[in-house]
Amino acid sequence: MAWRLNPFRREKRRYKRYGAKEKVFFHILYEFKTRIIYQIIDRGQEKILSKKYSAVSKDISAEGLCFVSSQKLGVGDRVRMEVYIAGEGDPVVMDGEVRWCKRAPAEKGEEARFSTGLKLIIINKKPVEKTIYVDQVRQVVWSDVLETVVGKLLKVKRKRKFWFLRSGERGTR
Repeated sequence: MAWRLNPFRREKRRYKRYGAKEKVFFHILYEFKTRIIYQIIDRGQEKILSKKYSAVSKDISAEGLCFVSSQKLGVGDRVRMEVYIAGEGDPVVMDGEVRWCKRAPAEKGEEARFSTGLKLIIINKKPVEKTIYVDQVRQVVWSDVLETVVGKLLKVKRKRKFWFLRSGERGTR
């Protein structure tokens, strides 16, 4: 796929990112912000190396995720995340490797915030790269990452819409 975000900068991503607000092929606009709890883990032994930290997702792709947190992480750090999707009970468990971390804008008086980009390696105990394919219906590069996060968000939205239509009331649950 030969697309670039900035024509003057070499793009390193293999797959397109989907932002917090994105019009996708089927014309649905939905915020992909989710709560994340993460810990740094040891590469080889998967031993927990830190306490749990919280973050909020910023964007997602077939094999990547960006989140904002108060912790500065190092390039190469391995992270285990629990991604909480609105309307779902159990979190989605993912492992990723930090590719970059940079200071994010903060409001006056707010603690420092960092945007962190990760290459996702494992989702629900499966290698992410083995789940990547071209979805002929959506006409996008898709993966278990997108299906698990975006797909569930869209199902939750459809359930809420169905509830709205059935109840005849205005508002959301």
